[in-house]
Amino acid sequence: MAKRWTDAELRFLRDNAGKMSVQALAETLSVRIDELEKKIEKLGLAGNAESPASKKAQTLKELSKHTENARKDFDRGVSALQRKKVDEAERHFLDLIQKYPDEKELVDRSRVYLAVCERQKKGPRPELTEPEDFYYAAILEKNRGNVAEAIAIVHPFAVDVASGVESSPGRKDPEKLHAFTEAARHSSGVHAGTP
Repeated sequence: MAKRWTDAELRFLRDNAGKMSVQALAETLSVRIDELEKKIEKLGLAGNAESPASKKAQTLKELSKHTENARKDFDRGVSALQRKKVDEAERHFLDLIQKYPDEKELVDRSRVYLAVCERQKKGPRPELTEPEDFYYAAILEKNRGNVAEAIAIVHPFAVDVASGVESSPGRKDPEKLHAFTEAARHSSGVHAGTP
């Protein structure tokens, strides 16, 4: 069965192909020599003899630490975005892209989240003009759990709860039902205890 190569292993191989013997690489990466030679050829690293001073050889442990630090920056950015601290999130994502350009997957994800940050910084949502716009905006807010905001958007005569307050199909959750009715009462100006 062919070996599944991790990003860290491939990076290690690229960094050290011209610096270490094939046997030493095979031992370090725990792979058969013939399989390693095929991978080196496939990556175009055969005859890749760089000067020893051009690149510092990295161990798998160093690469793993590198990846872990990149992951931490990414997680900090996502966490800041979830707390609606867009500037902080943007800073973390930009730092990750600059510090860890070799972490392709995290860099790509960071770019996606940067686009989200940009959209959130643009300002208020466009004005709702068509009935469909009001309807979809209210549905979106209800699905997010913002019942009061959904009601404020469309000013309905009544609200159908349906499955939004169920703990399982057909079973209403008392806590969800209470939270929903309180939000609906609050948004309509009716207070608890008032029929």
